[in-house]
Amino acid sequence: MIQSKKLIYYILYLLIYLGAVQKYVVSNQLLTIIPDIFIFVAYLFCLFGHTKRKKIKVLVGTFVCTIYILLLFSTILGAVLNVMNLASYLWGLRLLLRYPLLFWIICQNFGIADVQKYKRIIYQGFYVNIAFCCYQFAVGETGDFMGGTFSGNGLLMLFFLIVFMIAVGDYYYKLIKPIRLYVILAGVMLVAIWAEIKIM
Repeated sequence: MIQSKKLIYYILYLLIYLGAVQKYVVSNQLLTIIPDIFIFVAYLFCLFGHTKRKKIKVLVGTFVCTIYILLLFSTILGAVLNVMNLASYLWGLRLLLRYPLLFWIICQNFGIADVQKYKRIIYQGFYVNIAFCCYQFAVGETGDFMGGTFSGNGLLMLFFLIVFMIAVGDYYYKLIKPIRLYVILAGVMLVAIWAEIKIM
């Protein structure tokens, strides 16, 4: 379990900051599969290291699992109908498998203290992304090119949405002060304007 927990923390850091490494340090598309390798290794640790595993259906419900399975089958059907290259399909499929698998791994390993620590890392990632976005705006990287520490504004939007949901929950349970929620909201709205994220 200790190995799995360490890997989960490494994975979170990779998911948040790997885009910046690709953009500013080493420009190589193969770097994007590093988190997937870590997730697969963590999955193996869980699979063979846990004698008692939590059932995912109990955690999210049968409906969510059914929708996800149907989504997977729809991608296979779409790939067949469009005669998609197998390598291209598998490259895209890894993103569809990545986050549900990571969710399952976290559920098998984390307690409340781990979740709180994970949350702090996500908050830190938010402020780092705000700083990166300010720099990118200053050098003229706006719209689709503004991704903070991510590869583009799509992933940045998803990350900010997660951060904002966590912040609202923390505010509701009086874990953060109103001013912090307002700062996060202001940061999200400002970057949404710069990155032209309409959904925000």
